Amino acid sequence: MRISSSHNHYERGNILAITMIITVLLGIVLASYLTMVGSQNKMTARSQTWNTCVGIAEAGIEEALTHLNINGTTNFNLACAGWTLSNGLHSVSRNLGAGYYSVTIDYGIKPVITSTGYLPAPLNVVSTPGPFLAAAGNQVSSSAGVQYISRTLRVVCKANGSLSKAIVARDKVLLNGKNVTVDSYDSYSPSASTYTNGGSYGIYDPAKMSDHGDVAVIGGLSDTLRIGKSTIYGRVSTGPDGDIRLDKNAVVGSLAWVNGGNIGVQPGYASNDANFDMPPVVAPFAAAPKPIGGLVGTNYYDVILPAGDWQLGNFKGLVYVSGGARLLVTGNITFDDSATTDEGIEFAAGASLKVYMKGQTAKFVGRKTKKKVISTQTAFNEGGNATNFLYYGLDKNTEINLSKMDEFTGIIYAPNANIKLKAGSPKYYRCHVFGALSGYQVTLEKNAHMHYDENISTADNAKNYVISSYQEL
Repeated sequence: MRISSSHNHYERGNILAITMIITVLLGIVLASYLTMVGSQNKMTARSQTWNTCVGIAEAGIEEALTHLNINGTTNFNLACAGWTLSNGLHSVSRNLGAGYYSVTIDYGIKPVITSTGYLPAPLNVVSTPGPFLAAAGNQVSSSAGVQYISRTLRVVCKANGSLSKAIVARDKVLLNGKNVTVDSYDSYSPSASTYTNGGSYGIYDPAKMSDHGDVAVIGGLSDTLRIGKSTIYGRVSTGPDGDIRLDKNAVVGSLAWVNGGNIGVQPGYASNDANFDMPPVVAPFAAAPKPIGGLVGTNYYDVILPAGDWQLGNFKGLVYVSGGARLLVTGNITFDDSATTDEGIEFAAGASLKVYMKGQTAKFVGRKTKKKVISTQTAFNEGGNATNFLYYGLDKNTEINLSKMDEFTGIIYAPNANIKLKAGSPKYYRCHVFGALSGYQVTLEKNAHMHYDENISTADNAKNYVISSYQEL
């Protein structure tokens, strides 16, 4: 007889139950681990997408900034190159890889750029309609089933350029000797200049001068900005590696600081944040007719420049500008400054001249003034506005001299040129420049005076926009 025991059945049942419990626990652990890994992968992918959105938004800012500097400082027309104007905002959207950006410009004195970068959310399928990138072109349309991650950046811009200051140099500014001053006025403001004879613009008035005679050096190392026994009514700045060397009697600051008898630099009026470009000049045309001379009334002129484009080899003699002229000079500019001649450029009322200089050396002199306060007194663009005369030096232009004149009214922009205002005794030369000077190196010698016309901000190439603040919304 075999007698069976139920004990073995109980043991086998317990083992099965334990095995099942362990299996379930292992399944739960494995499922939790897989869920955790999946979530981590999803979070990592989402984080990468999140971070990449910033780069896409910044690409939108870069386009907007470029658009501002190309079309917002010359023809002031931002509704071009694919940009549209709606409700006071200029906007555009562009594809960029798998994503896109949408950017707007609120155009004003300090333009505001708002850019949003979009990328498809990773590992996510939704039924809510969302943005969709068209397969081609720059337009953004919509389609169901796509969710986008986005980040928005906003920057505020400020105008900063080589003609937004009295003196700008790529390498050095040398204010040598005593009695050198830099200040400002505004020829289109009756409160900051004096209007005469019912004119449409004013002239410099010491009683109405202002303190925006800023001086900047973009690069340079030692002695980047050397200030002798000089007075600057304004701010000074250099690039990050530049330095400022002051005479013990030099003064830099606001009207209140200077007029208060202070010496040295007013706190906050010196910095190393000069951050803008001086792009090379490109001639606007390759060739043009040669102008001729002749009579204007009873006066004979070697060169007459009516409205239009003109070209000369060497530029010299007695010149009369009768309209809005542009002149390409391929040789040198060599006006005679001897006491026995009266060469130089005379401007008719309302006339203007833009000189594009391809040659190496330019020397400007003034014509004998009609005021004749001193019998030998001379002036360039006498009674004119600084924007009447714009000088652009091309790559080979390395030297510009403003010699033996009492007044020079105009704008000089020559990135590779050494610009020198050679002054002398006030008994013979008053040596005043009304306008702006931008070059590789700028030198003002003893008794020279620079008066920045703030109205120049409306001139060609007067400014470029840079970012002054940055935030994420």
